[in-house]
Amino acid sequence: MRREPASSEPANLISPREVAAILAVCSSESTAGRRNHAMLTVMARAGLRLDEALALRPDDFDQERGAISIKGDRARLVGLDAVAFRSVARWMAARKEWGISDTSGAPAFCTLKGEPLEPAYIRQLLPRLAKKAGIKKRVHAMAFRNALAAQLAAEGLPIGAIQAVLGHSSPATTSRLVVQVTRVAPEDVVSMMRNRSWQAGESRDVVQANAPDPTVQPSGEMSKDVGA
Repeated sequence: MRREPASSEPANLISPREVAAILAVCSSESTAGRRNHAMLTVMARAGLRLDEALALRPDDFDQERGAISIKGDRARLVGLDAVAFRSVARWMAARKEWGISDTSGAPAFCTLKGEPLEPAYIRQLLPRLAKKAGIKKRVHAMAFRNALAAQLAAEGLPIGAIQAVLGHSSPATTSRLVVQVTRVAPEDVVSMMRNRSWQAGESRDVVQANAPDPTVQPSGEMSKDVGA
């Protein structure tokens, strides 16, 4: 019986397609659904920890620069794409309709009364959305960060850049995470190495470096001349 090849993807790693599916099942009709879509989009696209996302304030978003300011012990500036900013803008407009102004002191992602969201709410929300999206994997806030790390590594970003996005204090932490979320099957490693291309001129230089010198006779011919 032929065995199916083992998947190179860690069991609990969610793919970009699965992240998109989770976002797609957030209700676009309800105000809470718009908030959840915006919050989860920011977490997925900027790689924020749950506490970092819940601590964001409206003035932490700089759409002109395309960035978010993360405060606290892991303070940093993280880029955010235009599509994610549009989702945030829809939620900000909706919360204003509920009488929650940007200067009210409420967190960016708050309840419809302007109060902070509880982390427990997000922990219960994510499995519910995953089930609705038909995803059987365990989905939690950290899964979004792991998915982004894997995606950035696949796109060729260096460890230092991924570290800056995720806010790790040490590149070793980022390296360990990238290794965990980008496991590759042995046969795929062989294929990658076999199909690597040479840089422009590199193969020519190697061939030339190993070509025999026409001015030097092979050792066998030299011995013939000596014994003649």
